[in-house]
Amino acid sequence: MKMQKKYSKSEFDIIPESYVLPEDYVEFQAVFKDYQSIDRLNNHWIVKPAASSRGRGIFITSTLKDFSMDQK
Repeated sequence: MKMQKKYSKSEFDIIPESYVLPEDYVEFQAVFKDYQSIDRLNNHWIVKPAASSRGRGIFITSTLKDFSMDQK
């Protein structure tokens, strides 16, 4: 359970939004598009690949096409 949902977002506003893909893709896509409509130039997301270590494969993107639903 997300701490923000359990105790309120005002208590845990330091936690960035995060999604586990592909399970949360529909919710993530909706939020991504909302942010994109507000500020297309500053809609950046940090992507962390599954089963990776030491920061390998982490990248920043601002487009949905960069998100892989592949769980390699």
